[in-house]
Amino acid sequence: MRIAHSAIATPRRCGLYETTRELVAAERALGADARIVNPDPQDEHAEDSDRGVPIADMEWGVNADVIVNHSGFDRTPLTETEQPVIHVAHGRPLSTFMGERAGKAPGLTWQTQRRRKDRYRAAVTFWPEYLPYLENIWAPKPVHCVPPCVDLGYWQPGTSDYGFHGRRGEHNVVMTDPWSREDSSPYHCIHAFAIFQRKYMPRARLHMLAWDGNKKGLTGISNVLGEGGGMVTRWASDVRRIFHAADMLITPHRIYTRSIREAMACGLQVVSGRECHPEDVEGFADLMHRRRLHPLDTRCEAGVEFDPLYTAREFLDIVAQHAPAGVT
Repeated sequence: MRIAHSAIATPRRCGLYETTRELVAAERALGADARIVNPDPQDEHAEDSDRGVPIADMEWGVNADVIVNHSGFDRTPLTETEQPVIHVAHGRPLSTFMGERAGKAPGLTWQTQRRRKDRYRAAVTFWPEYLPYLENIWAPKPVHCVPPCVDLGYWQPGTSDYGFHGRRGEHNVVMTDPWSREDSSPYHCIHAFAIFQRKYMPRARLHMLAWDGNKKGLTGISNVLGEGGGMVTRWASDVRRIFHAADMLITPHRIYTRSIREAMACGLQVVSGRECHPEDVEGFADLMHRRRLHPLDTRCEAGVEFDPLYTAREFLDIVAQHAPAGVT
């Protein structure tokens, strides 16, 4: 079976693409003829392959047996063919809705329109928390859930001399959540860290990545953190190196986001909204303290929860359910 995964090719620059590449690599390891089809082959970063995964041309894509849409599908001749399409909903439903409200891509409307088209056979999510939402959005089409994955060979424990721009602390906590998301904010976690630093770890530092460049309020945040304020930077290209130098990641998210998966695979302690509501800033700070004193084996957990081969097996079962008759 030939499986074309439509995804804008952005190596090391986009979590959606990295997850897609890991999934395709695992499908190929299991014997499937799966390839990425880049909807924008004129992109300056376009290549014929990425870390062993073929990036096929559009001719191969239009002749595949099944198309899996991750991103960019509507830009291509793939919209004019008749193969069944499986849509992977990488986004968070609330974020998708609020982004549309803010004038960004009409993701919610797009999905509710595509559910009416016969060739769209199913949707897939990586998070069981979002199944009820997506079942509403895609009804009556089925919605499947597979576990999220991460490249356990690349994201693994290691050492690093990263200096956090001269702001290294005795205990280095990082946040990698974008400041521009409509449905989430690092604000609560910043206050939780300030309590943790004041009560338990005076020489701890909080390093904030993915800052959006908007300086409004940044002085106030710096004043709140005081000596606990560490590095503030925009998107970082060397996140693995940063994780190897850090001790903990904090995040408001309840799902296993890309950053959580990467951090756990690197062996960092992770305190997230899965365990404590981020608005309970005192409880969140106390949990950070307990996790520092009694660390978990997050690498072992990541190896169980985020194995790409396991994800690929479940995904291939879904593809087989919706493939054309006689195609195996």
